Amino acid sequence: MKKLGVSTIMVFLITLVVNFEHADAVPDTRGDYSGSYTVVVSNCSDPSDNGTYYADLELTISNQTGSAFGGSATGSFDVDGSTLYEYIQLSGTIAESGQISGSTTHTFLDTTGEGTFIGQLDGNTLSIENSGHDTSPGHTCTYIRNMSATREATISLLADFSSGPTSGIAPLGVKFTDESTGTITSWYWNFGDGSGSSEQNPSHIYNEPGTFSVGLTVYDLNGSNTETKTDYILVSPATALTVQPQVAAGYGHTVGLKSNSRVVAVGDNSQGQLNVDSWIGIIQVAAGKYHTVGIKSDHTVVAIGDNRAGQCEVRNWKNIVQVTAGGWHTVGVKSDGKVVAAGNNSLGRCDVSAWTGIKQVAVGYYHTIGLKLDGTLVAVGDNSEGQLNIGSWRNIVQVAADWYHTVGLKSDGSVVATGLNNFEQCNVSAWTENIDQIAAGFFHTLGLKSDRSVVAVGWNQLGQCNVNSWTKDIVQTAAGWLHTVGLKSDGTVVAVGQNYYGQCNIDEWDLKTTITLPSLPLLLTGE
Repeated sequence: MKKLGVSTIMVFLITLVVNFEHADAVPDTRGDYSGSYTVVVSNCSDPSDNGTYYADLELTISNQTGSAFGGSATGSFDVDGSTLYEYIQLSGTIAESGQISGSTTHTFLDTTGEGTFIGQLDGNTLSIENSGHDTSPGHTCTYIRNMSATREATISLLADFSSGPTSGIAPLGVKFTDESTGTITSWYWNFGDGSGSSEQNPSHIYNEPGTFSVGLTVYDLNGSNTETKTDYILVSPATALTVQPQVAAGYGHTVGLKSNSRVVAVGDNSQGQLNVDSWIGIIQVAAGKYHTVGIKSDHTVVAIGDNRAGQCEVRNWKNIVQVTAGGWHTVGVKSDGKVVAAGNNSLGRCDVSAWTGIKQVAVGYYHTIGLKLDGTLVAVGDNSEGQLNIGSWRNIVQVAADWYHTVGLKSDGSVVATGLNNFEQCNVSAWTENIDQIAAGFFHTLGLKSDRSVVAVGWNQLGQCNVNSWTKDIVQTAAGWLHTVGLKSDGTVVAVGQNYYGQCNIDEWDLKTTITLPSLPLLLTGE
């Protein structure tokens, strides 16, 4: 055999990614193969490299999930008493008939290349014809490779599977994952409720409560094997979820949580922040500048709207008992008193991972405040206007924040505030008693009194502080950028202030509240 030049020394790894129309008819590629192949080399810049070469082939395809399978091959050449090894890599598709096609990349010592292939998997025999060329600078060889390999031993046919979740409330959606071994040609699932599937990895919705045994039967050319998991899926009856209604206000939108756990929203929808119609099972809501956040009854979190800073990346949060939303970040309190945050972290506003013993959080545009179980506060972020100067505060039972100021409600019903005071939004020293709840807007501050009336201080150019005429039946307030919202005891809602986006068009809302006062959503008690 002619000595191989550098340009003909190729390393190949073969990985085939396969798509198909009928999962139950696509061959299983997994197994160990052995065989040989020839390489016809031509058009080399060094003519002495041209020629036909022969190699032994060892190929292993170790996994196949759905239509995708992967493996590796090693070819060995005997060249003048020395053995040279090459490795092969492919990606492609497999048809019902076992036909395969796709593309290749390869290296051989210091030479790389690429190409395309066609082939056939017929039972345990794999054949591939691959045309390729060098891509390394200074190398020009083209190749035609013809490979043939036989599966040495068939993997034992054994059905197995996993799924998640395996319990929950009806309707319960379950994703099933095939973990069977063998040269499988088809699958059949029995979901235990009178329905089944021939997909490899199906999803199924259990609409009725009950306990269900699930079976998977897998087939190869010689027979079948079945795995049955008894009493595997537990579906509990759906129960009516009644929650405490609530309002939240953002920059230009208003959000309402109804007692049936559904959410309504009006106002600016430029970033999709009002698209909450499909939300159900919500127990608390929050509104940021251009995004909306909700806690679900399982204490996971959903968010929609502007996500340019990652402020809606909350899908992996668990055990959340309170959320709040700022201009560009979202913060949540966990049931263990720890805190998580997502979004823009300029000025360190999201640096809350070390906090413990927190029962409530509030956020401004560039700062975050945490209320501890002992009534003291912690804070991170921008302090340019003194909005973090809360170290001496004690006996705090609720905290609110927005833009550049922070407000605290004390256990004796008085209120303290710090930060930017250009429109007197921090002038709360006269609120010395009987305040049950506070809220903070862009340049204004609200106090809900024990007689259910509302007081306000701060900028009132657009009427956002005109709450004196509200009847004494307000059970919760929310302060937006330039508007104010009040939830009444009968579930209706009132609003004042800017209405450029329609954020105050809440006259027809009926959240049907039955609230135990004061209305402080989902705060930890420390008990």
